[in-house]
Amino acid sequence: MKKLLFILFFCSFNLIGKSQVDTLLLKQATELFSTGDYEQSLTIFQKTLTQALQNGDKKRAIRIYFNIGKIYGQLGKPLESLQNYQSSEKLAEETGDRSSKAKALNNIGALYREQKNFSKALVYHAKAEAIALELKDSLTIADCANNTGIVYEMQQKFDTAVHYYEIALDIYKKIQNDQRISIALNNLGVMYKNMDKYPQAIDYYKQALVIAEKLGDQFVIAANNVNIASALNKTNGYAEALAYNVKGFAIAEKIGALDILVASADNMAVEYAGLKDYPKAYEWQHKFSLYSDSLINIERNKQMADAEAKYQTAQKEKQIQQQKFELTKKNYWLFGSIGLFILLSLLSYSFYRRYKLRQETKLRDAIIKQQDLSTKAVLEAEENERKRIAQELHDGVGQMMSAAKMNLSAFESDLQLKDKNQKMAYDKIVSLVDESCKEVRSVSHQMMPNALLKKGLANAIREFIDKIDSRILKVDLFSEGLNERIDSNAETVLYRVIQECVNNVIKHSGANQLDISLIKDIDGISITIEDNGKGFDISQKENIEGIGLKNMRTRIEYLKGTIEFDSTPEKGTLVAINVPV
Repeated sequence: MKKLLFILFFCSFNLIGKSQVDTLLLKQATELFSTGDYEQSLTIFQKTLTQALQNGDKKRAIRIYFNIGKIYGQLGKPLESLQNYQSSEKLAEETGDRSSKAKALNNIGALYREQKNFSKALVYHAKAEAIALELKDSLTIADCANNTGIVYEMQQKFDTAVHYYEIALDIYKKIQNDQRISIALNNLGVMYKNMDKYPQAIDYYKQALVIAEKLGDQFVIAANNVNIASALNKTNGYAEALAYNVKGFAIAEKIGALDILVASADNMAVEYAGLKDYPKAYEWQHKFSLYSDSLINIERNKQMADAEAKYQTAQKEKQIQQQKFELTKKNYWLFGSIGLFILLSLLSYSFYRRYKLRQETKLRDAIIKQQDLSTKAVLEAEENERKRIAQELHDGVGQMMSAAKMNLSAFESDLQLKDKNQKMAYDKIVSLVDESCKEVRSVSHQMMPNALLKKGLANAIREFIDKIDSRILKVDLFSEGLNERIDSNAETVLYRVIQECVNNVIKHSGANQLDISLIKDIDGISITIEDNGKGFDISQKENIEGIGLKNMRTRIEYLKGTIEFDSTPEKGTLVAINVPV
């Protein structure tokens, strides 16, 4: 559980307005936002923005643009959010409001981060921090550091993320901002848990819990109790973890925090299983399934509630219509009949649409299943053919070449080599046969490496890169969590994809340094392959639709994973692969 991944500012309106009505409207909009009524809050903010622009009140417009940007962010509309933050930043620049400019830049960075454009996100956070340092605005400096930490966290550069979170935490402590301290402590807890440093994670979670209890924030109290329990489970501290979980679950149940209930129920199933109380473990696993289903249905329930509200509104309007048409009873029945007919038509259309959507869903699922089966069959056939050819090369051609070499060597004593030139020619023939034997063995091992069959993915990759001349390309390999074998099909697919990536680097990039990272955790396997070569323009369609890249995408999609390419001319290439286990 992580309550806040990043900080978005929300500007309060303690300004002297041109009219009391404006101030009251702004206060009302802020209160509506805090209760989650984003649509109504947006309507009021847009109304006050029009007034501010008409009155030439740029100072107020800066803050309204900012808050509208935040609302659009909550509504999942990043483009509209970005446009309003940019308007806020532009007005702040015109009026010399450096503080507001820094806050807008910081939130623009957060938007780019959510779109996974990490380089732009870091640029905007750095710009915001530079202004905040100039103004000696400690809170904004800390918030920029916190947001920068999140960027590195999303890139799985946990050590760097910890560095920035600690900077933010130190500043929050100096300015005694308990709410922000709690966020920074929780972020550090998550980081150390991701790095499998559970004692440190537990310590930070507990510190965050103390502050949350001081602030009386029941949601954060419940979340941190569950966080502590989750980390304790990793250290097999099931009894202590259970105590925290019980407390967190009780608070979450009281405040109706369903997402915390899901995590807590999952933890308790683990804890009771660890304590060998298997009936309880089964009971909580069942509860976990129920809460998970409820969480999935929240959006559906929300849609039903919206439909009910619309229905109630329609009913009120219908009553008004009935009162209006009572003077002409005949017309009333006529319009009532028409309305009923329309309603029945809409219901019939609705049922038809639902039926059609269900059929389309079934068809789509069948197509996806067939595509998966086809992909699996192609990959298996390809690997079987590789194995067959490798075996034929090794056991057939390789053995014949070895026999030829042996016969040549045995025949040497029967030859009457008259001079040194004949001896050199004979030795050259034997050397060529020997090199051919080695080449056949090398090709057969590349097609189906013994290390992959016997020792697993990490060792097979290491054996593969050890054959690369380090004078041409220096390769650094880091692996973690792959001590235990994974599914053989997954190992084979990942080996082929990494092999293709390395071969592309050797053939096309002109790089002299290649870094490969293989990390397996509870979420799956993460692979990054980064070189310092000449890179390429990923916006050019022909660069990303080659046969090799398509084959890599097909293989990773077969494993239900993702593969992404990040490259810029003259700045190298990064390939990021994530596969669930």
